[in-house]
Amino acid sequence: MITKLKTAFLAVAMLCFIQLQAQTSLISGTITTADGMPIPGISVKVKGTSQGVSTDTQGKFSIKSANPSVLIISGIGYQTREF
Repeated sequence: MITKLKTAFLAVAMLCFIQLQAQTSLISGTITTADGMPIPGISVKVKGTSQGVSTDTQGKFSIKSANPSVLIISGIGYQTREF
């Protein structure tokens, strides 16, 4: 009886983990100027959280976030945008 209970609990725990995994995704992109030049050092944050990254020297970033989410893109000398 206890073995069946442990197995059932493990199965439920695994399903919950899979469900949590399905609700997040990796968002990647490149921040560029209007003429296509990459912008390094731009802040990319997930709105309403403390998650954030900066773009690399090629203007690229990757961040994990819940679905759906809003990204806040900001940098010194640039207008802040939300996507």
